[in-house]
Amino acid sequence: MNKGKVMLGNAIVIRKWNLSSIFKAIRKQGPVSRIELAEITGCSAGTVSNHVRTLIKKGFVIETKKGISSGGRKPTQLMINPEKAYVF
Repeated sequence: MNKGKVMLGNAIVIRKWNLSSIFKAIRKQGPVSRIELAEITGCSAGTVSNHVRTLIKKGFVIETKKGISSGGRKPTQLMINPEKAYVF
């Protein structure tokens, strides 16, 4: 077996796992910031931002109100788009 294909396969599995974890955390936690998602999922801030960007682009997640800040810029809250994501 080609080691390069195995490593690529593992990267794809990890990427899907992270995307799923982030989506589930948004669904479970309600409005949540990217920083909170990083803490909840254990993903890096960059990983969270990349996956959130994908979820927003596909319409599954929307940005809502600004959260409370203890200093600096107020975090943007994220939630599942009620018009796009249905549970059967």
